[in-house]
Amino acid sequence: MKTGNLTPLLIVFYLVITGSCREKDNPSCLITADISITDIDSITKKLSCTPAGGIEPYTYEWDAGSNTYLSSEITVSKNPNSDTVTVYLFIRDATDCVFLKTVHVVWPDCGGSTVTDSDGNVYNVVSIGSQCWMASNLKVSAGLSEFGDDVAWETAAGAGTPAWCWPLNSSGNSAFGKMYNWYAVESVNLCPAGWHIPTKAEWETLVTALGGDQVAGGKMKTQDAYYWDSPNTGATNSSGFSAAGAGGRSNQSLFEAFRLNGIYWSATSTQHTATVIYLSYSTTTTLYWERTKQAGYSCRCVKD
Repeated sequence: MKTGNLTPLLIVFYLVITGSCREKDNPSCLITADISITDIDSITKKLSCTPAGGIEPYTYEWDAGSNTYLSSEITVSKNPNSDTVTVYLFIRDATDCVFLKTVHVVWPDCGGSTVTDSDGNVYNVVSIGSQCWMASNLKVSAGLSEFGDDVAWETAAGAGTPAWCWPLNSSGNSAFGKMYNWYAVESVNLCPAGWHIPTKAEWETLVTALGGDQVAGGKMKTQDAYYWDSPNTGATNSSGFSAAGAGGRSNQSLFEAFRLNGIYWSATSTQHTATVIYLSYSTTTTLYWERTKQAGYSCRCVKD
């Protein structure tokens, strides 16, 4: 299935399942099937079928309109002329029982290809799985003060004052976005109207859509060497998320892991800590950590 040049938007799949089993000589024709979905790139998904019931061996036929595929999995790409592609899966078992599943592949409306924050900064938007994400790190001040020097940052941390700074305390690193303590995350809505800081569960939804925590980091990291030290293992940015290695800042003002780690706040917290998602220059995995609210990390927004 060929496509033209498209704004990188990933697919959201709504599986509207119509199941039927044609009885021939076997009155207990009980084939069922599940489909797993994995992103390949910004406009392509892989559909994999796992049948159950019936009598092996199974044969498969996917009808994608202009093409037919005879395997347990196929790839589906965005149609430049429509927001929806419908694919039919036929499974036949050894007794000639046939099961049909209909899959409607729908591209969602993210409200446009860009979104603007309260300071006028403009961010590209990318859809990943069922979600719409900003494609770069937040730069908004949202009326909050900068606490750049070491004493000021430590004072804000000790007092629970919302604060932000630039990575390495230099506006020359503005392409990496600002770093916020968690008091800034919880005190105001840093995100544009209709957007919010993601919960841990929403980060997990993103990671699952990209194939799980062993591979998602590579699909999220930009390949641009400006944002990551070598080797930037496995970086493809096939999701369009464009994660940048801004590192972090401790409650004692120490800047850590610039261009080595990308660390993003979630909105999920306990009394003294909040959850972050962690990406590394040296692996494709994603990890979740609990970090003190006094530290400074990057932020992304996800659409409501």
